[in-house]
Amino acid sequence: MIRCFSIVSGPMGPAIDPFSEAGIVQCLLNAEEEVENVDPDLHHCFQYLNGPPGIKGASLSLRALNLELVKLVDYEGTPNAKKLRFEWWRDTLSCMAYEGEIYQRSPVLRLIAVAARSFRWEPRRLAFFVDAREKVASMSGFWTLEDIENYSELVYSNTYYLQLSCWPGDLTEDETSAASHSGAAIGLANYLRNVPYGIQEGRCLIPGQLIEEFKLDTEEEEDAFLEAKSTPKCKACIKSWADRIEAHLDRSWSLRRALTKEKRTVLMANMPTRLFLKRLKKNKYDIFHRDVYLLPGTDKELLSKLNFYRFCGWY
Repeated sequence: MIRCFSIVSGPMGPAIDPFSEAGIVQCLLNAEEEVENVDPDLHHCFQYLNGPPGIKGASLSLRALNLELVKLVDYEGTPNAKKLRFEWWRDTLSCMAYEGEIYQRSPVLRLIAVAARSFRWEPRRLAFFVDAREKVASMSGFWTLEDIENYSELVYSNTYYLQLSCWPGDLTEDETSAASHSGAAIGLANYLRNVPYGIQEGRCLIPGQLIEEFKLDTEEEEDAFLEAKSTPKCKACIKSWADRIEAHLDRSWSLRRALTKEKRTVLMANMPTRLFLKRLKKNKYDIFHRDVYLLPGTDKELLSKLNFYRFCGWY
């Protein structure tokens, strides 16, 4: 949990004013610590961001915001209590991010307010994060890959739009398309990564349409899945899913020339997904194979690729 700061004096002396430069810096350090602990691969990618002053802080604030909203998805209170919490985030973001007094003590909200006002983000875009997470909180799963892509547009693509909006001027059609495809790829890959973990709850997270298309709804296939065994049909299904992810990444890559060298550093966050697909292919689309997964922050190839692409200026 990201730590908050007291705005009153205590036994250790006056607290840091959260709205001073020192207070904002401290909030930023806490957000960076949270992101590094929860998503170290993305944190590595953020170290290669190159752009307007504040681009890294703005990126950290967006990731920290989504980490807070994810906690609401897993909130175990009553449906009404969960709904009220989502409404609170939606209303508070609207009030604080663009106008009015910044009165909340949440470091995440302070950082979002600073970034939104500094880069003049579109007001509706922050609400998209809340809308998407609230919808997922009421669902048992996705029926199609298109459903995952639509969700990803509001979360991951939206994050890219806001990051690219840190540069002056409106986004071009190609920049918007590159961000959209990148976000779709990351959303599809993240959901695919979660498939093995659904077994712990006795659930199959493969979208229903794919289950029907690849005939995974037989007793034999279900038993194999719950035992974490990849059958030929299951591998064919996962390959189809992976091919769709790769198509989005390839389309985004094909548009890289439309972005400045600095803006391309935003899309370096695609690299962990690229490497996940590479490991999945190497293991013949066995989604349960242990070599497909690495402990967070231990991917040496990621750092090598990030350094290479930064040196070449390709991303």
